[in-house]
Amino acid sequence: MHFLIIQQKMIGDVLVASLLCKNLKKHIPTAIIDFVAYEHTLPILENNPYIDHCIPFEPKHQNSFLGLLQFSKRLRKTPYDVVIDSYAKIESYCIVLFSKANCKISYHKGYSKSLYHQTVTLKNLAPYPPKIVPAVVDKLSLLKPILKDVALSEMDTSPEIYLTKKEIEHARKQLEVVPNPQKPLIMVSVLGSSLKKTYPLAYMAELLNEIAAAYSVYFLFNYNPRQASDVQQLLKQVKENTRACVLNALVGSSLRQFLALTYHCRAVIGNEGGVINMAKALGKPTFAIFAPFIPKSGWAAKEDSMHQSIELLDVRPELLTSLSNSQKKRQAQKLYHAFTPALIKSKLLGFLEKVL
Repeated sequence: MHFLIIQQKMIGDVLVASLLCKNLKKHIPTAIIDFVAYEHTLPILENNPYIDHCIPFEPKHQNSFLGLLQFSKRLRKTPYDVVIDSYAKIESYCIVLFSKANCKISYHKGYSKSLYHQTVTLKNLAPYPPKIVPAVVDKLSLLKPILKDVALSEMDTSPEIYLTKKEIEHARKQLEVVPNPQKPLIMVSVLGSSLKKTYPLAYMAELLNEIAAAYSVYFLFNYNPRQASDVQQLLKQVKENTRACVLNALVGSSLRQFLALTYHCRAVIGNEGGVINMAKALGKPTFAIFAPFIPKSGWAAKEDSMHQSIELLDVRPELLTSLSNSQKKRQAQKLYHAFTPALIKSKLLGFLEKVL
């Protein structure tokens, strides 16, 4: 059977959707699987043994309706047996509409019956298993029409990123410039994908100061090159001894190089998002700080010594109980202001005590 998996959007979503491929191959070894994703997210799928072909959804397809039509018509030429639309938005609808596949699967929406042969209703999935991330359960539910007799307990629920020995060794050599190789490395997601998803820089500086005072470590910062000025602002706000722990010159020039550097880190901490999800897929311990409008219940399974997280709801629930999610998003900066380092420090240092 020839499958097409569609998952545009961000890195975390793509990683979770890669589990569709892994479980399909596990139960249908002869399956051929193609995967459509945004071009900038494809590096996390490189060397994935469960994906036969990655198809880049380029900006020209995303930003132009004509480009989207041309992309959809090109995919129409491939005789897919099954299309699984894991994204379920306009960009993927067009691809599904043009496909000649006899089986098209996605989530149930009011208009979905006219586009898909089989749909999955998310509200029927609750209650979620306590040890599996709800986002993973939602994604794997799309396999029910294909793997009818396979229970969730029989499925693989942990996304993985596959680095080559060459990539790992290259990163190790990069780290040979570190003055004291015995010090553990901590990767820090210092900035979110947007201002609304970024823990205030002054607060992040305080947390880094606390870590540097408590432990002998090095910090590696992860950030997009366009965020370099924000990183410089952060560096100005940390104490001098903390700044001396930052290996700011060691920044991967590509996503794969960043992943290889992360492989050599003891833990990854900071803003919840793609960096945290990639760290988990590399088997690294993580500590995530969630934005006030993103419930950690959707992306964080039951906590253990390897993976911990914190959200404002954990420490100041009275600030959020009367707010809708849209209100939380509009008031993100105000709510962040109330999410002080003092509310995070104890749990963060306790986590590092276990993993360092």
